Amino acid sequence: MKPTRTLLLSVLLSAQCFAWHGPPHQQITRAAVLSLPAAMQEVWKAEKENLIQDYCMLPDIFRGYYSKNDERWKPLQVYCAKPDGKWIHNVTWERADDLASIEYAMNGVIDGIRKGNLESAGRHAAVLAHLLEDSTCPAHSLNPNGSVEIFADLIPPPPGKEEIRIHRAIEQVVPDFDLAGRVPRSAGRIVAEAARNLLERTYQQVKKNRANLLEVVRALYADDETKLNEFRLQAGRAGAELLADALYTALVLSGEAPATAIIGSH
Repeated sequence: MKPTRTLLLSVLLSAQCFAWHGPPHQQITRAAVLSLPAAMQEVWKAEKENLIQDYCMLPDIFRGYYSKNDERWKPLQVYCAKPDGKWIHNVTWERADDLASIEYAMNGVIDGIRKGNLESAGRHAAVLAHLLEDSTCPAHSLNPNGSVEIFADLIPPPPGKEEIRIHRAIEQVVPDFDLAGRVPRSAGRIVAEAARNLLERTYQQVKKNRANLLEVVRALYADDETKLNEFRLQAGRAGAELLADALYTALVLSGEAPATAIIGSH
């Protein structure tokens, strides 16, 4: 049975253990989508809000439920896993695998738009969103072979914070922001080139997040939300800019974006 929007929404409301959680994913995705030229936003039509509100959490839903043999989520596999069966969720630092994930999602967007299947295009776009957003989340900067929870051993929490969950505390919120004034740009002339450029930018942001982790954890221990939000905002914007450029590129390469929307490409 195909997962319904109501079923998706009920799961989103109950899910409390994934990177950036629901609202930050929605904020970052919204900032990216709303930064696209108006004519490009119109291409999505009714699927725009679904992409922003619901679909951007599909990889977490698929991993959390289909891995428990809940067959209701099997139809999501075409969006959330590559043909080789590997899930799309966070960069793996295996370059070929990460490139394949980005290319698969982008090709899914392009193919869906060309065929007039906006639901499919929107879901592939949302999986791409989730990949870029989770990868650039500070709480994921030690993935896939490490966890930020190790900082509780490296820097023991102060009295009263012994039970703190560093990963969850970092990713709870992203301050409100938008990309007003920023013009999305093409990431490449073909999907393979775009994927390489997007992945390199993603890796650079992950490395930046790693360099800041010590300061992030200290701010967390000190209840310095102002400082924490500086890091959250910087990472959130980076994810939104990557997604905006990825969606812009996919829409241009689909051949369906109105000519007046194709600006800022280089």
